[in-house]
Amino acid sequence: MVAASSLAQALFMIPAGYIGDRYGRRRFIFWGSFAAGGMLILQGVFETPGLIILAAFLFGLGFSVLVVNGVPYLSEVSRPGEEVKLIGLHYSSIMIASMLGNFGGGAITDLLSGILSLKNSYRASLILGALIFLVGNLFLTNLEKGRKVEIKEDLKKIIFGIFSDKKDFPIFRAIFIFSLLIGTGSGLFMPYINLYFANRFGVTNTFIGLALAGAQGLTSLAMILGTKSARYFGLVRAFVILNFLSLPFTVYLGYVPYLSWAVVVFLVRHTFMNAGTPLFQAANVLIIDPSRKGLILSLNQATFSLGWALGGPISALIFKAGGYPLIFTTVGILYFCGTAFYYLAFKKYSYLGQEV
Repeated sequence: MVAASSLAQALFMIPAGYIGDRYGRRRFIFWGSFAAGGMLILQGVFETPGLIILAAFLFGLGFSVLVVNGVPYLSEVSRPGEEVKLIGLHYSSIMIASMLGNFGGGAITDLLSGILSLKNSYRASLILGALIFLVGNLFLTNLEKGRKVEIKEDLKKIIFGIFSDKKDFPIFRAIFIFSLLIGTGSGLFMPYINLYFANRFGVTNTFIGLALAGAQGLTSLAMILGTKSARYFGLVRAFVILNFLSLPFTVYLGYVPYLSWAVVVFLVRHTFMNAGTPLFQAANVLIIDPSRKGLILSLNQATFSLGWALGGPISALIFKAGGYPLIFTTVGILYFCGTAFYYLAFKKYSYLGQEV
């Protein structure tokens, strides 16, 4: 399911970014989000593995629209100088919602397992989450029209134009390499973090949900602090510093011997690694030509999703070879290489977002 959804996002994110750039994002975001919510419900309803995987794939198509066009839309409706704050608030809100969802999902599954079978309790929890997702779509009907950039070329001409553009092509190439390294590293363990806690320490779904909720809650606060740190270090340097701070905790997750230590290490790692996300996205939309905002974020998300799709099969092989220590050491190496490469490629833009 994870691989199917990630593959769909990798395939459709670049076209989704182009469509948003050319035809506007408001209605596209609404219908993409609506389709994703519908596919989530079907994943809970279907019992045949093939249909579940198909629904996961179609969910990835719809969700890619929301992921790719959200940040460019915010940059279009914000006033000059507000982009970083608005994008930071956007990601902080996502983290808070994820915190509530992770805790609620784990608790509801455990609660229903006393009444229903374990399989049906998971299905009921998934369907409830999908219904909440669809309710959120009602708020999308109030979106304002963003500033529209006139784009007359088709996608093929735009892509070939990027390859011949001496200014923008190095940016796209650097984002591709960075996102592939980070996405593959994340794909090695993040989709299976529930299994890490359950199999290694034998904890309940409620406990796992509480740990994930705590991570999301701390990250939402860290994102606010991260946007403030960008005033002193700039968007690029602040993002790189936060990523590097997370690396020792990432590697130690594979070796930590006790559950209490594992939870603390996971919380710190998750907070540092994700606190820089709004800084990274804000830097991207400020660096690139306005007509290519959707494409640059599409490339980032598509390549990251491709890394997730690759990470699953690779993770199984690495686990057989060396267990969790080898998995998390590999993740640390990939994250280090990706972050170092990003800084070398974009250090000339370190002034972005810096106020003092």
